[in-house]
Amino acid sequence: MADHGPRIHLTISSHGYGHLSQAAALTRELIKQVPDAILRVQCNLPKKVITERLDYDDFEHDKCSMDIGLIQKDPITPDLDATYRAYAALHNNFTERVANEAERLKDWHPDLVISDIPYLPLAAASRAGIPSISLASLTWDYIIEAYFNLNESAPAKWHADARASYGETTLALLPTPAMSGDCFPNKRVIPPITVLGKRQSAFRSALSIKDNDNRPLILCSLGGIPGAKLPISVMAKETDFHWLVNGCYFRASENIHSLDDCKNWQYKDVIASVDGLIGKPGYGMAVEAAAHGLPFVFFRRGHFPDEPFIVDWLYKSTRTKEISSEDWSAGLFVEPLIELFDSPAPKPPHCNGAEVGALVIKDLL
Repeated sequence: MADHGPRIHLTISSHGYGHLSQAAALTRELIKQVPDAILRVQCNLPKKVITERLDYDDFEHDKCSMDIGLIQKDPITPDLDATYRAYAALHNNFTERVANEAERLKDWHPDLVISDIPYLPLAAASRAGIPSISLASLTWDYIIEAYFNLNESAPAKWHADARASYGETTLALLPTPAMSGDCFPNKRVIPPITVLGKRQSAFRSALSIKDNDNRPLILCSLGGIPGAKLPISVMAKETDFHWLVNGCYFRASENIHSLDDCKNWQYKDVIASVDGLIGKPGYGMAVEAAAHGLPFVFFRRGHFPDEPFIVDWLYKSTRTKEISSEDWSAGLFVEPLIELFDSPAPKPPHCNGAEVGALVIKDLL
């Protein structure tokens, strides 16, 4: 990389792909507006995945993660014992860890730190005298509060450390639909963030769907956390639809197709080329459904504190229907899906939060 332009240290949670999708969309716009920027990405996700979402490969990849988030056994079930141990380790000598990260930042001498949403790097940036941006539809202090007893000394300390660290942020950008962000002294609500894809006429052919086969193609995805168990046997019998699923633990059939066969396609174009979505209401999939005008059948994880905010926004923004987790496991989502196809589609919301946020950051630089 040529050594010129503002240096940006981007730190991203590797809890699934939702935080990466948000941060990547914002960063893509920022690079358009500040093309000589030098970028370092601090994230545990594979560089190939980061590159695909950024649509950009001229960055340094720092795998030294500063984030716990929530450790999960699968996309639905948290591993609270492992999460407890991880937070205990992170917050042991937390002040010293912040000081060490501040020195690492000074060695790279960035002009700006952007976080979605690890909090330790924000405290480190403040200690190093570096301005920072938080991109936060949620924050981990809410997660700590939701899953652990704050009357106990250890979780209470984690919670206090997290909120104090978030409080060091120069400015927080809260992409709609976001939680309140009450830990941030300076914050600004921005529009939803996503990247619009283009519907690709060749996509169905790439899945070996014949040209005269007009059955809707439905993406069933539980996000970027491994371990998803899909009701494949039920889906195979629902032959009025084609199903696109993530995972390679099944034999593809006439109407079931694997996302593993779509590796040559950008994810944004995959979303734009399907006809409906089934999954959990995480930020990324919710906004993608609304932005592309796709019917969305979802079931709640039931314990993530941002879900009520996202679900309320979904019902105002797109055709959507909630089912129970039991109905999901039993494959009872076809009737709700048909209902959505038969209902009028609202006008998609204007999801230009990445552009708005990038302009705000450009002014800071």
